[in-house]
Amino acid sequence: EYSTKLQTSNSMRLTDSQTKIIRQLAYQVAGNQSRVRVFGSRLDDAAHGGDIDLMLELQEPVDNPALMFADGCAGITCDARMQS
Repeated sequence: EYSTKLQTSNSMRLTDSQTKIIRQLAYQVAGNQSRVRVFGSRLDDAAHGGDIDLMLELQEPVDNPALMFADGCAGITCDARMQS
């Protein structure tokens, strides 16, 4: 079990499977002490559709966050059909 936390309130129109995938990706990119926050249109549970805006919080500063993310995502294939 990953200790990466996904900060949500209510469902945010995310399935359990989507939440698990997001947590796994955050763990692969930043380790088990990262925290993922959902923001944007997903905060409105009455809305439909929309992308998933995520913010990844880390315990320590990172010199090059884009490179860290690119390195962490190398070889990861995400199903584009992650529908709500």
